[in-house]
Amino acid sequence: MLLYNQKGHKVKVNPLSEEAAVNLASDMMNDIFIFSIAFVVLYQEYVRSAKSSAAEKLQRENEILSINNQLDDLVLITERHDAQLREADRERHHLLTLVSDLQTWSSSCTKLISEKQESHLREVFRRIKNLQAIQLTVHSKNSKVDHINIAMDRKDKSN
Repeated sequence: MLLYNQKGHKVKVNPLSEEAAVNLASDMMNDIFIFSIAFVVLYQEYVRSAKSSAAEKLQRENEILSINNQLDDLVLITERHDAQLREADRERHHLLTLVSDLQTWSSSCTKLISEKQESHLREVFRRIKNLQAIQLTVHSKNSKVDHINIAMDRKDKSN
């Protein structure tokens, strides 16, 4: 049999015996089988790794989306609490003004009290006490809102 070598020259190749040809074919088939098994294993590992990576990426995206939604909810809650605090401050200031006016009025009225006006004065003092109780309630609500905001700040810092 004639073949060409790398330089393009004809080279005579001696034929193999049947036993040598069978041995070479057997070795070649063994090598092909082993390489194909290795290829399949590597390909399966690549596919598994790609699926795992995609699943992890999807999970991270879902976690980020969840955290963003929680953050949006906390921002809305904080804004609502700020508005409630401002309203409570306005109410407290208004009540303090009313209490101050009533105290001024009651002190000036004490000079002009007569026996007939005593019952009226008791009613005024009762109203003053009611307003002071309302003022304490408003102050208590402000304290609760402050505690809520402090807790939310701690939660934001821990996240």
